[in-house]
Amino acid sequence: MRELYAAAGILIILVLLGSWMIQNTKREQEKNLKRLRDIWGKKREKQTPREKKEKLNACFKEKAAENFCVDAITWNDLDLDDVFDTIDHTVSVCGEEYLYTALRMPVTTSEIREKREALAELFLKNQKAREAVQRALLLMGKEKENPPTKEAAVLMQAEPGNKRKYLLMAGIAVLGIVLLFVMPPLGVVVLFASMVGNGLLHGTESRKLTEALKAFDCMLRLQRTAKALGKERIPGLEVYQKRLAEQEKQLRTITKKCRTLVNTKESQGGAGSMIAAYFHTFFLLDLIEYSSVVSEVKVYEKTIYQMIENLGILDFALSVASYRESLSYYCVPEFLDAKKAGCRIDVEELYHPLLAHPVANSLYAEGGILLTGSNASGKSTFMKNMAVNAVLAQALNTSLSKKYRGVVCRIMTSMALRDNLIQGESYFVVEVKSLKRILEASREKEPLLCVIDEVLRGTNTTERIAASESVLSALRRANVLCLAATHDAELTYLLEDRYTNYHFEEQITEQGIAFPYRLEKGPARGKNAIALLENMGIEETIVKRARKGAEEFEKTGIWEKKEFHCQTE
Repeated sequence: MRELYAAAGILIILVLLGSWMIQNTKREQEKNLKRLRDIWGKKREKQTPREKKEKLNACFKEKAAENFCVDAITWNDLDLDDVFDTIDHTVSVCGEEYLYTALRMPVTTSEIREKREALAELFLKNQKAREAVQRALLLMGKEKENPPTKEAAVLMQAEPGNKRKYLLMAGIAVLGIVLLFVMPPLGVVVLFASMVGNGLLHGTESRKLTEALKAFDCMLRLQRTAKALGKERIPGLEVYQKRLAEQEKQLRTITKKCRTLVNTKESQGGAGSMIAAYFHTFFLLDLIEYSSVVSEVKVYEKTIYQMIENLGILDFALSVASYRESLSYYCVPEFLDAKKAGCRIDVEELYHPLLAHPVANSLYAEGGILLTGSNASGKSTFMKNMAVNAVLAQALNTSLSKKYRGVVCRIMTSMALRDNLIQGESYFVVEVKSLKRILEASREKEPLLCVIDEVLRGTNTTERIAASESVLSALRRANVLCLAATHDAELTYLLEDRYTNYHFEEQITEQGIAFPYRLEKGPARGKNAIALLENMGIEETIVKRARKGAEEFEKTGIWEKKEFHCQTE
């Protein structure tokens, strides 16, 4: 009777424990669901760690091949690291990597854009569908995880080791145990030799296993995520669910072995864990399993990368949908046939994604646009706005405007340059190199949007104007849309038959200088550098001397040398 009570007690405990685990899982899922609902469509304030971005950058380079990529100069000029952080609403490392790659490779086909758009629209309209996908993607992890293609590459490049040697050494260990019962003296010798030999071999070669551990864990998370998505019934995602189910099924063979390796290495503490670890060391079980996984995984390379891609595009589309919800307004861009339309962009009420209180502007841009205007009037920000929105329109099929019509184009800039002390290059040399890459790209057939801020500012006035006119004329091609800013009023005249002039202007009042940041037609006529000195509280005598010198030059075209007195107080 006691045995019956004991069995019943154990059964009740197991039932209660199971119920607690189920309830705990439900509570965790509800907590995650609430968090996802709370952050959906909200602006994000985050900063991806530099180390993570370097890994994402390395992964994108592996995929780049011959495709156009936003280069490092353009990426930095446009502050696209900050833009990425702003638009990143992904919940998994797969989506994070897909989004980063999409921004770095924005020249897309209509098929890719349509596929992404269909998913984004589905998630915008169907809350149940998006939450089902988000819950599954949470299993993949994000913040502390490496990009999945990096982990997959670790396995593809790993050396499997000598499996035959591992099996032979494990066999000798087994032989030693058998000999203990048949020929004890010999058994002791063989067993001792095996313990020493296998211990040394395991210590030497287990390093490769440790390095691959995160990759094994990544494979498991991919499998769990795909499996979780397969359990859901989501109208509109049947194709993706079917693909992922097939891929998950193909990977079961290696994921079972990955699970054994991860569980063995991650178990810590306790006598049982210590015994298990010694058991694996003595019989080289983890090295044998590792060798088996690494040998087999290369067969599934295509399947693994396809699974990463499928999970990535789902999370990417979720991110696009959530980001759109966070915007004041946006539009889905209309892309034109470059062969018929040439290189042009037509936008209405365009605004910048990084500004808290942006001023929207409209522009029909074709051929060349030359911007003039006073310091701090908004020229550089507007040009960045055009280029950033071109990237977003092509990569996310989303423009921060009320209308965006244009061609799919490459985007290159030459803006926030500086001298290179390490390589001993002056600012001017760096600038010429930057312009050279744009000139070379302009000779290719594909449409090109190029943005150049203050052309050749690193040299003297005479040569700057002459060289700028020549460079900008060379960029006036049918396949190129060039946006350039300058402080040289002479260029507005020299290039007026090739570039359309626009300007930004300031408003000077008794209270100071105000900038409306509105784009106006025609070249700038006003100057505000000296007025800005005065407005910022620079000494009156300095301001008067500067203003007088400028007025004299405007009248005569000659700089008059002024008498100088060294001040002693």
